[in-house]
Amino acid sequence: MGLPGVSVSCAEPLPGDHLVVHRGAYTHHGIYLGGGRIAHKVAGTGALGVAISSADASLRGESARLGGVALTDLLGFCPEARNSEDWTRVQVVHYAACFHPDDTVALALGAAGASSGAPYRLLAANCEHFSTWCKTGEHTSLQVLALRGGLSRFGALAAGLLAGVAVLARLEVAERTTTHTTHHKGGLLGLKRRRVVVTETSVEAQRVFLGASLVGAASAAAFGAVSRLQSSLFAARRYRLAVRLCTADGSAAGCHATDVLVLRSHVVQSGLEALRKHLVDAMGGAPGCELRCWCQSHGEFVELTSDEDVRQLLPRCTSLMLRLAV
Repeated sequence: MGLPGVSVSCAEPLPGDHLVVHRGAYTHHGIYLGGGRIAHKVAGTGALGVAISSADASLRGESARLGGVALTDLLGFCPEARNSEDWTRVQVVHYAACFHPDDTVALALGAAGASSGAPYRLLAANCEHFSTWCKTGEHTSLQVLALRGGLSRFGALAAGLLAGVAVLARLEVAERTTTHTTHHKGGLLGLKRRRVVVTETSVEAQRVFLGASLVGAASAAAFGAVSRLQSSLFAARRYRLAVRLCTADGSAAGCHATDVLVLRSHVVQSGLEALRKHLVDAMGGAPGCELRCWCQSHGEFVELTSDEDVRQLLPRCTSLMLRLAV
């Protein structure tokens, strides 16, 4: 699954939507749970206190810092809103592929109710990491990626410049050689002449820094290309799925657990039984569980009944339902 797409303003969000508000130099993110509630990761007791004091009274008791995730109303998420129904300042992030909305809500509630969650960390576990994980299973923050990418490219450029200066300053192509010839009189009465040739070598700074700039730009470009190639190859070897263990009727009320599982490609290629065994071991279900997959493109759960179904449908699906036998 890819990174989030363009944000659009929303009139009224739907359960499972990834919400974002702009706060000057940064953005704050959360997951809409429905009924006016929003789950969002907060930093420190001070930020949580603002969220709780701004929240609706009926939600204050549900607001918690368990794992750094707070459950609040709109005013706790966006204090700039005029009231709890003013969504004009809120935008919804859309994804090309993401989990089923019910799974996103279940993951957000599970994180908020966890007795030991990851504490808030600006560069590794912030509100955007939490929201994208609930939507895709990936701890991703575009704000952090942009910051790290900029710093990495700057570092590569600086290293390339220094290397270029060091190397080009030693090359003849960056040197200028000047020869001076002088004549000196000598001997008795100055009748003898002596010829002296002096050669001076100096570095042309302009040519050095021009060459170093080219080396630095090439280093930064090569770093970016290698990083993108590494990311694409790493992502191609695994699939992230939200897996739901449900009762026989498949109702949301009968959902026992929802978790994010990472499947290696060899499990997918091995077929139905290998996939069933892997999921049963991970979720604690029964071997007779019925498997249904959901893909955002077709919008409904489809039962997996053969090895070919697994190989064809699973790489495109984002959520799985394990329905227990009656």
